[in-house]
Amino acid sequence: MSHETKPLGWTDEHGPDELYDKFKVIRVSTGKPLEPQQFTFVLLPEYDEAACAAIRAYADAVEHRAPQLADQLRAKIDDIETMNR
Repeated sequence: MSHETKPLGWTDEHGPDELYDKFKVIRVSTGKPLEPQQFTFVLLPEYDEAACAAIRAYADAVEHRAPQLADQLRAKIDDIETMNR
């Protein structure tokens, strides 16, 4: 299987359904990576419908304390879903 035909998230060591370090997350304010013990999980909604659903669920969960963020997340997912039709 060539690299171009492997499913999203696939590597030679890990399949797409495993949790492992795929991305290095850097804090914009400091330019430094997060500490190894800090858990991050990157979602790529342009390629994964489940990511869209997860981001919508997050928007619903933060609506009461961050309504502007919730609106921005929903608008972004709406745009992505429109482009992917």
